[in-house]
Amino acid sequence: MKCFFHTCLIVLLTASLILGSVQAGWAESDDGFYEKLDRLWEEYGGRDYHSEEYEKLYFSVIEQVGGPETAGFARHPSWERSLYIVLILDMEIQNGGLAQFFWNNGSVYASLVPDALEEIGLEDIKKLYEDFIRDNGITMEEIDALRETDPTMTEIYDRHPFDDFDYEYMRIWAETDINGRLLDFAAEYPSIFAHKGKAAGSPAEQPYVQAIREREWTDEEVVQALRDAGIDIPDDTARETRQSMDALDAHWRDLGFTPYQRGAWEYAASLLWAVGMGDYDYADFTWTPTSDQVYAFDAEVFDISHMYALFLQGVQSIVPGFEALDVEETVTESKALSALARLFPMTGLMAEGSTAVSFTLNGHRYEKKLAYYGDWFNEKAIGWINEVLNAEGFEGRLYSFYDGGQGLILIYGSPEKAAQVGRLLN
Repeated sequence: MKCFFHTCLIVLLTASLILGSVQAGWAESDDGFYEKLDRLWEEYGGRDYHSEEYEKLYFSVIEQVGGPETAGFARHPSWERSLYIVLILDMEIQNGGLAQFFWNNGSVYASLVPDALEEIGLEDIKKLYEDFIRDNGITMEEIDALRETDPTMTEIYDRHPFDDFDYEYMRIWAETDINGRLLDFAAEYPSIFAHKGKAAGSPAEQPYVQAIREREWTDEEVVQALRDAGIDIPDDTARETRQSMDALDAHWRDLGFTPYQRGAWEYAASLLWAVGMGDYDYADFTWTPTSDQVYAFDAEVFDISHMYALFLQGVQSIVPGFEALDVEETVTESKALSALARLFPMTGLMAEGSTAVSFTLNGHRYEKKLAYYGDWFNEKAIGWINEVLNAEGFEGRLYSFYDGGQGLILIYGSPEKAAQVGRLLN
C-alpha cells in the first residue's frame, strides 16, 4: 500500500539526505573527507530528527492553521503562520527539494518564507533562500508559471541549480538541528499542541493535495467505474485496499487526531496501485507484472542502472504487441559522483548527466537521450514511447496519472478510456 502523505517519507530519506548534503563541500578533495564525514555522522547521526514531539508539532500546526490560500489564515497570530510556512518548506525540501516546494505551493507560499524564517530565528536559512532567489533571478511570476505550465520535475531542475540549494540546506539542517530549533520556538507557545480536530492530510488543509476533489461515491461505485473502464479490480483487492486505508486512519487516532473520511480519489488511486505495482524481488532486482491493464511505479526508483529497462517491461505488460528487444541503458555523468555515492551507487547522490536508452521494436531501432537525475525517473520517457507507438501504428497511447505523492499510474488505450479513469483521478 503506497503512502500518500509526504511526511511518511521524511524518516526514510533523513539518513541519505544528511550524508548526501554534508559531503558537498568536501567532495572536491579526499584529504580528510572520510574522517570529517565520520565525525559528522557520529555527532549528528544519532539524533532522532523524526521524534514523536516533532511529528505532533507538524500535524498540530497543519491541522490548526490551514494555509495562506485559506480564508482563515490571516486570523492566526504571526508565530502560527510562520511555523506553518517553515514546516511546509522543510517537509517539501526533505522530500523533493526546493523545486518541489515551488511547484506544489506557488508564490503565495514562497513570498512568505523570508519573514517566517526570520521570526523563528532561522537567519542562516533565510540568507540561503534569499541569496538563491536573487542570484538566479527567480521571480514570483516564474514560480506561479510552473504550476500553470505543469512541467516535469526534471524540466524544472534544468532551469536553476536547485541541487546546490538542497545540499546546502541539508548541511545547515544537520549541523544546527533545525527540527530542534523549531521545537524550541514552538515551546514558547504551548497552545499549539492543545487542539485536536481533523487529521492532517485533509484536502482542505494541506496545500500539496489541493488537487484532490472528494466525490460522494461509495467504494462499490468507484470499483464499478474502474471496471467499466476495462480495468479488472478483484473483490479481494477492493476489500484489502479499504482495510489498509482504515489502518492508516487508526494510526492518526493513535496520535490523537480524528481522521477525515477518505474520498473516491484516494481510494481509486490506491486500487490502481494495488493492481498495477507488480511484484519486485529486491534480492535479484527483478519485477513481475500483476496486471495487463495498469502499470504503477514510484518515480524515485530503486535500481538506477535499469530504471528504463524496467519501465519498458512495465509498458510491455499493458500494451498488446509491444515487445522491446535488445534494451540498452547507459548513464553518462557530467558531474563526478561524490565519494559517498561511489561507495553507495544506488543512492545516486550528487550525480548529473544523461541516460542513453535504446531498444528494438518490430525490427526498428529506437534511441533516446534523457536527462539523468540520480534515482528519479525522467517522465519525458513516457512521451517518447507514445511517439514510438504512433510510428509503429499502435491504435492506443499511454496515459499517465499522478497518485498524489511521487508515483505514476499508467494505462494504455483510447482517449475515452483515459477520460473514464481520469474522472476519478483528476
